[in-house]
Amino acid sequence: MTEESTTPPPWAKYKRPRRARPERAQQDGPTLPRQRGLIARLARWVVLVGCIIYLLALGAATYAIWNLGDRWWPATVLIFAPRWTLALPLILLLPAAASLSIFSWLLTLHPAASGRVSRKLWLAYITEVGYRPP
Repeated sequence: MTEESTTPPPWAKYKRPRRARPERAQQDGPTLPRQRGLIARLARWVVLVGCIIYLLALGAATYAIWNLGDRWWPATVLIFAPRWTLALPLILLLPAAASLSIFSWLLTLHPAASGRVSRKLWLAYITEVGYRPP
């Protein structure tokens, strides 16, 4: 028999090292799933409620602009106000929701949202639209 070399394979330097796990003591009963900490659950809940409130506020602003703009003075102010002010809460909500993985399931709904658009579909789109490179 030949002795195998102890050098790691070339791809080993790109693999992420595994964390050492402490040995778990044997339990008599079934193991329970690990629960999140109180602060993590509270942060998730606060961001989720903030996103829902922001969505409702955007709906109310849209309704006020379209239906009440000429009849109610705050809606008239909203018509002439810059639209980017309505997007200011997204500066905080988007990074918070992304870091807490709250809306990660949305990426599975549409392939373009997660960047899984095939080359064939993209080529069909640009030929239909009539895209011509400069």
